Amino acid sequence: MIFANSVALWFVALLPVVALAYLVKRKLRERRVTAMFLWEEALERRLTSSRSFRVRNIFALLLALAITTALLAAWADPTKKSAENVASLVVVIDNSRSMNAVENDGETRLEAAKDFLRKTIFNKSSSAQALLLTTAGAEKVACGFTDDFRSLDACVDAVEATDLPCAMTQTLETARFFQKTRDDAKILIVSDGCFENAEAIVKAAVSGGDVVFEKIGGKLENVGIVGFEARRSPTGDALFETMIEAANFTSTSLSCEAEITLDGSIVDIAPFQLAPNERIRKFLKNESTLGGELAARLILPDVAANALLNDDTAQTLLPEFPAITVLIYGNYDRFMRSAFASQPNVEALEIADIPETLAANELLVICGDAPETLPQGKIAFVNPTSGGDYFTVGEEIGETFAESEMLDGPLTRFLNFRDVPLQGVRTIEFTANAKPTVWVKTPEAPLLFTCGDTASHVVLNFSCSEGALPLRALFPILFANAIGVARGENSEDARLVASVSSAESNLTTNINDVKANGSGVEIDAATQPRFWRAFALAALALALFEFYGYCRRFVD
Repeated sequence: MIFANSVALWFVALLPVVALAYLVKRKLRERRVTAMFLWEEALERRLTSSRSFRVRNIFALLLALAITTALLAAWADPTKKSAENVASLVVVIDNSRSMNAVENDGETRLEAAKDFLRKTIFNKSSSAQALLLTTAGAEKVACGFTDDFRSLDACVDAVEATDLPCAMTQTLETARFFQKTRDDAKILIVSDGCFENAEAIVKAAVSGGDVVFEKIGGKLENVGIVGFEARRSPTGDALFETMIEAANFTSTSLSCEAEITLDGSIVDIAPFQLAPNERIRKFLKNESTLGGELAARLILPDVAANALLNDDTAQTLLPEFPAITVLIYGNYDRFMRSAFASQPNVEALEIADIPETLAANELLVICGDAPETLPQGKIAFVNPTSGGDYFTVGEEIGETFAESEMLDGPLTRFLNFRDVPLQGVRTIEFTANAKPTVWVKTPEAPLLFTCGDTASHVVLNFSCSEGALPLRALFPILFANAIGVARGENSEDARLVASVSSAESNLTTNINDVKANGSGVEIDAATQPRFWRAFALAALALALFEFYGYCRRFVD
């Protein structure tokens, strides 16, 4: 015998108190009368009714003790525990995004799954110890093995709906692990079957005879966003590109719109004309230096079938286009300063002295001769005549042409150096800790390269003031690439950023031939009455009866 509320056992001490209240001797009260015949009449009544009064008083005592015992027993809520080996059950409840779908009765699939567990497993009459696993995103143990139905009910209530995909394969592996720790343990899967490779996974699971699959929900029609991504432009400007994909899993065509917002402000609206079971992907281009939450919201007509509401919205994070300060030092010209200042979110400043430290958003551009001591940070050398920490500068070569180039690098993006004469090129020798990456070179010297552990030094080994006019047209792009390297931009960061949430739209499943309890595993059902609740009701009825008897005694 186990008790759901063992605290109630402490109140058994009330039973002697109740008995003492009935057995204590009553104090006689003095009463004055005006004539002796009244005493004779009162004494005659007491003698004739004393025996029946004592019987009624004892019966009232028994009733009071029975009432107190019934109420304490109902509070303690005892459950019979068999001495035999109790079977264990590993319950897998699907709380992924598709379980948010609303069925025709107005109840979500997750709520229906909880009701099924409460009615069949987590009740006072069940003798099985159960462990609860959830599947959203990754497997999670919601409740360890226990036969306390109150704890199981509380764990089921605490399972929340999510906007994450179903990790059924990983969850089943975890369920198998716990199953091996108990003798004759079974696995119960409660899901709508809307997960990847659902039919194959379920058939393989139930084929062993120790797994039950309970399918929740029926076929529903839905429209939603199935893809939403964003990326910054790799050109170094404030442009960003958004990809949004909508799907129509209904039997009718419909027109809808997707509203795109950045931190609550509308930036674009994409119209969709969707045929039945059609997916359409659109790419949108917008411009903003701000970053934040980029959200999409699907605006559907009122007549559209839409069983799943949480896939009408999707969110992703758009990285901020950071501002950067360019500090220009040395032998520069006005054209160079103008080329840097023309870049978006860039402030170009001319300085006479090298600062001791550089902030994270500062780029130091050294033209010509470099000082012996350089600050830590991002530095760009333009036509250097002396080296830094990672290289030394030799003699000038004269006019030369580029021999080879890497066009897929962050510095050479959108540039072509071939057939362009370059002036002021000097020989370069790297130090042991340089770790150089050469993007453009001649047979005698590198022209464009980076060095340092984090490519913190960018070197343009040619003159930006001399040479052919076509080179000057490349300067804005070249400087934009250099600023992009200083911002931390590269080809990897330019890829699309996956959305934080974009829910499943397809609420149908191919699991048609796997029925509930299809493997033959039996599940305890709540067929026995909850005895102690009935006992509590009987105690209340006895209390009313005892109160009626008390009123009769008072009249007597």
